[in-house]
Amino acid sequence: MLRPASCVLMLYFSYAANLNRSHMVRLCPGAEPLYPAVLENGSVTLRRWFNIEPQEESEIVGGVWRIGEEHLPKLDSYEDWPELYERQEMRVLPLEHGGVGAWEPGERPHSFDVRHHGNTDTRIDGLMCFVYAMKRPFQIPLSPPDPEYLEMVRQGYREWGISSDQLDRGL
Repeated sequence: MLRPASCVLMLYFSYAANLNRSHMVRLCPGAEPLYPAVLENGSVTLRRWFNIEPQEESEIVGGVWRIGEEHLPKLDSYEDWPELYERQEMRVLPLEHGGVGAWEPGERPHSFDVRHHGNTDTRIDGLMCFVYAMKRPFQIPLSPPDPEYLEMVRQGYREWGISSDQLDRGL
């Protein structure tokens, strides 16, 4: 998909419902799934919706999407930004076990070579992505999700080839 020269591309790390490809196609047409990645020192919690919270020596596996600035208002609305969730910039590490989405068969995504995916940040220590995290998570009690929401998240994990272990721990 060709984008106007003035269009800003961003990397977005998703760890819950927005991993689901059919959901993202409806929400953000043209967003491109790039590769699974890890956010270190965090865990997934469930406060009716999934959230990320700091936890030393733990990690969150999710997916990196390349989105355009035109997708931001739709994502913000879906995530109830800025009331419930806030956007944070965080460093993620692409997984070494192979990719999904825009990667060519046989390519192995890693932080040494992501230039052809529109990102000029090729630092060895990871990629800067934005992520949605709850603003005041402890004001929302831990609680089970709606079953349809949970299935949408599980489907996204299957599509990205991500183990459901962190979902099960969050539940």
